[in-house]
Amino acid sequence: MPGEDPWSIGIYMSGILPCMIAGVPSSLSMIHQKGIMKNHLLLILMAFASFLCGASDVFELCLLSVCPVLWLPYSLLFVLMGIITAYTPFRSAVAFAGGFSDFLVSQTYPAAQGAAWLPALCMIAAVLFYGCAALVLKKKR
Repeated sequence: MPGEDPWSIGIYMSGILPCMIAGVPSSLSMIHQKGIMKNHLLLILMAFASFLCGASDVFELCLLSVCPVLWLPYSLLFVLMGIITAYTPFRSAVAFAGGFSDFLVSQTYPAAQGAAWLPALCMIAAVLFYGCAALVLKKKR
């Protein structure tokens, strides 16, 4: 439960890691499948940058220009993953931007715990982001 551990001040910060590692790449996959963006190399590079480094700025700008209807659900999913992560024992600080490399670096921090929860949280994020993108883009067309 939130607030029960001594490191609870950054409890919701851990929620960004599953979003960047799995959520953003899965929503990019749906955008690719729907054929909204034709530049496949750019989509692959954005997904890789989000996974490895947590750099989603290019994706967010692309999202605003190519598919603005997905912006609000995308933002709300970040909040939802923060809440879900807060109720798990997973704690990891975000020192850079929130990708897998950030997860590896943050495991040296004293507050880091529950690293085994990351794959499950990434699966949840991937399903939520992919499903939300599928629903929103289905209604758009």
